[in-house]
Amino acid sequence: MRNSAIILQRLKAVADLYETREAAADAAGISAAQLYRYMSGQNRVPFEVVIDLCDAKEISFDWLVYGESRSIPSDTVSRFNRVRESQVRREEEKLLRRAEIGMEVNAMIERVLALKSEDVE
Repeated sequence: MRNSAIILQRLKAVADLYETREAAADAAGISAAQLYRYMSGQNRVPFEVVIDLCDAKEISFDWLVYGESRSIPSDTVSRFNRVRESQVRREEEKLLRRAEIGMEVNAMIERVLALKSEDVE
């Protein structure tokens, strides 16, 4: 049996943890018909669908792929955390800048409206 067939069997086992296949499809944000196409091997399963199915039932992605949970080296975890913190920091800075620009735009609009009201008087 090919490795992808084994993974597909495990994915079906994860879907079976739900009360119905419709519930599994809902958890993955797809239709039941699309889930059937994935489970039957007609279509490749997107990574996001696999993650959503596993995550909702607290199934390790490692188990799905390897049949066991693998530990992650601590230096890899540290590197990942640093990258993630950097991404979060950049996203926060971007949001803050957008808020500042929004406030500047509002201030300009108020000045323009004030000038127009002076012209009317």
